[in-house]
Amino acid sequence: MTHPILPPELVGTDQPGLAFRNLMDRCNLEYYLRFDQQILECAVPISAYEHIEWLASR
Repeated sequence: MTHPILPPELVGTDQPGLAFRNLMDRCNLEYYLRFDQQILECAVPISAYEHIEWLASR
């Protein structure tokens, strides 16, 4: 996910990396929407909670 997408001139417009990134974005969003609150409920009581690196929205 951190590797750049190759230019369409080299691989065409239907390169698998784009489809994979779109799928991963959808999976991550679904996971976040379903489990965000539950994860926070488990994480907040942990003494190291303040050291957890959250996404930029936190």
